[in-house]
Amino acid sequence: MAVLSYHLHDSPSRPLLITALGTRADANATPDLYARSLALVWLLKQYAHAISERTNRGGYVDMDAANRPDVIAILRQLGFRDAPRVSGFSPSGRHLRQDATGPH
Repeated sequence: MAVLSYHLHDSPSRPLLITALGTRADANATPDLYARSLALVWLLKQYAHAISERTNRGGYVDMDAANRPDVIAILRQLGFRDAPRVSGFSPSGRHLRQDATGPH
């Protein structure tokens, strides 16, 4: 099980912003089930990259993540890196980006 939500601003100069990623997190989740859930997040993220490319945003995706070490570690596994803040956007957490050429 995995979920991804995103925001697509009217202006193509603004990046596709992933607003939430979710993986299986129940008490009965085995490491194998968690790994499958993370793989599904990766798959959903491919759609976000494709939407970004198709809407002339360069294929990269941004994310405003909670600035917690456990969250950042997972996002780093998925290929996200720290990014400069986008003009006119005030992130509430840590602003990250994954380039279209990153591990996806």
